[in-house]
This record gives sequence, C-alpha cells and structure tokens, in this order.
Amino acid sequence: MGVILYEALEGKRPFVGRTPQDFLSAHLHQAPPGVKRSGTPKSLVSLILKCLEKDQSQRFQSFAELDVAIDEASLGKRQVASPKQPTVSEMENTIDALGWAMRGFAFGKLKRFEDSLRCYSRALERNPRDGGSHSNIIMSGVPSCPR
Repeated sequence: MGVILYEALEGKRPFVGRTPQDFLSAHLHQAPPGVKRSGTPKSLVSLILKCLEKDQSQRFQSFAELDVAIDEASLGKRQVASPKQPTVSEMENTIDALGWAMRGFAFGKLKRFEDSLRCYSRALERNPRDGGSHSNIIMSGVPSCPR
C-alpha cells in the first residue's frame, strides 16, 4: 500500500530497477526515499513512510489500522479548492446597458415598476450616451414611465 500511496503523491515509484528482481531487491533492501512534494502534510509523509517500513512489525498491521491513520492524517487537513463565489455586485458589474434595459423590460411586464426603473437607471449608468436607443424596449415595458 505504501508503494501505491507514494506513487500517487510523487508520480513515480519509490524503488526502481531494470528487472523485476532489481525492483524486488531495492524494495527489500533500500531505504525508502523521502517525499519531495512541497506542501505535503507531515502526517501524510509519516503514514506513507510507515507503510514502506522494512520491518514488518513497524508497518500497519491491518487495513483497519491504516484506515484509522488515514482518517487521522486527513482530519482537518482536507482542503478542496472551491471556486470563489462572485458577489451580487460583481455579477451585476458584468451586465451591459442592453442587459439592464432588458431586465427593466422584464420587470415592467411583471408589473414590478420600481425594479424596472432601477434597471433602466443602471442601463443609463452603464452607457449614458445611449439614452434613447433602447426606448422602444423601455417604453413598451412600463405603462407610465416618469421622465
């Protein structure tokens, strides 16, 4: 199990040999190489090296014992990178003037006129020079839009 864990972490086998006999000899007689991958928790390095111990009495005596050690090594150490969730403000900043005008139109159709006007205001903030180009959308969505 130590060879598999080492190879999974380092991307190579801990012992090398040109023939199966050379590999077996290295496995039986050479000290296991250290884990070189930076950032590897010491508890995981210790676990792998214990699996690679030459003296059988120094290795884990059962898979149950190894399973407990893996749980202990990973307790509080698992760090899964999760993407940063954008804030509403960050998401809203990606919406262009037309997008805001279309949202204003949709809110107008839903008779949510205050939200509709906020969206139209955002559209004008995004592109003040484009004040009238979306008026066909704007005026069709709001029955009485104050000017």
